[in-house]
Amino acid sequence: GTIEAPHSVLPDLMLYSDPGTYKAHVDVAQAKSLLRQAGVKPGTQLKYEFYTGQGDSAGLLLQSQLGLAGLHVKIVEKAYPAFVADISTPKPVSQRPDMAYWFWWPEFNSPSDFCFPILSEDATPKQNLFNGGYYVNSTVNNAINKGFTESDPAKLTAMWRQAQTVMGSQDPPWLPLGQIIDTSYLRTDVKGYVANPVYVESYDFYALSRGSA
Repeated sequence: GTIEAPHSVLPDLMLYSDPGTYKAHVDVAQAKSLLRQAGVKPGTQLKYEFYTGQGDSAGLLLQSQLGLAGLHVKIVEKAYPAFVADISTPKPVSQRPDMAYWFWWPEFNSPSDFCFPILSEDATPKQNLFNGGYYVNSTVNNAINKGFTESDPAKLTAMWRQAQTVMGSQDPPWLPLGQIIDTSYLRTDVKGYVANPVYVESYDFYALSRGSA
């Protein structure tokens, strides 16, 4: 396959990733109990959005799984520009999708760089960024902000372990679906290729050259 199951909300090969802080499991009885506690009535309809070419299978899986808990999921496909507008521009709650398919690659091998545009309280659609769920958690926000300037690896490891534990089991901002496996194939005479575990499916063409097979 081309997708590996996630072990954390951060990719396995990212700095300070702590595999084991997230594990997917299904407990329909617990889901129904939590929904009752939250005042969500059986038969409630949720809207799931995806953009053409990405996220249709995830939507069908959500529809099936949440159906077991008594919820209905309406699957809505959008063209990419319309989808991005829906999750990154301020809209009334009634006009926002309840769930959306999204993925993110960082610019640098840094959890703060990875998480800021999609999880920071300062990166919501009000700032035209991609925390479309308006997720706010003080532990996570602290790790994001301090992670840009903290230089002590031990402190960063502890800080991000705590943040991943929070996001993985205590206050989840999303459902991690998977991490992409690099499945690049090259001719034997292509030289200079180095796999990029942070920004997969991208290629530094300037470093590539043609040599002998």
